[in-house]
Amino acid sequence: MALVSDAGTPAVSDPGAELVRAVAEAGYAIVPIPGASALIAALSASGIRAAQWMFCGFLPASAAARTKALERLRNYPCALVFYEAPHRVAAVVAALAAGFGDERMLVVAREITKRFESIHRCRLRDAAAWLAEDDNRRKGEFVLIVDAPRIAGEADANAYDATLSALLDEVPLAQAVRIAVAITGSPRNRLYDRALVLKNRVDKASGSVAKQRR
Repeated sequence: MALVSDAGTPAVSDPGAELVRAVAEAGYAIVPIPGASALIAALSASGIRAAQWMFCGFLPASAAARTKALERLRNYPCALVFYEAPHRVAAVVAALAAGFGDERMLVVAREITKRFESIHRCRLRDAAAWLAEDDNRRKGEFVLIVDAPRIAGEADANAYDATLSALLDEVPLAQAVRIAVAITGSPRNRLYDRALVLKNRVDKASGSVAKQRR
């Protein structure tokens, strides 16, 4: 016997899970066949860099239950992945913004691996307006990915441009990053990436000046 689905992977947030459980409880072997999963496909194309993610399936249908569910998930230190249906996606996106705040990144992956596939990235504050601009953006099956929350006290690396620039004027890049990490407490990788951007900008500017002098 084979269990197949016309969209997505059977038994992943899908009633097929009941059949799989019944077959397993009856003592039969379950053999998975690799195939397209909207969840994994959306994550792979999302650009979300969170080291961990959690699949949350569908949020509750009622607004009150949905709000409570989001309150529990608000501070989880990982990206959160949801499935959603077209007739509820606008309400759910609004609830995500209300529950998680405006600043977290959202990836709206629609009709993954199908003809009208689209993947859109924006801040939660802009998601409702983006969906409202075009009726087609609210059609199809959705994977919604909310990036992990910023760690308390952590700031974006570009908030330290002045510090990095001053250090880069005096010491090599690696040493500048090491000192900046000690001063700010910001993650090394972020500061290193930002330092590279600043250094390249200075190098390009210096190259332009040199050409003008010639």
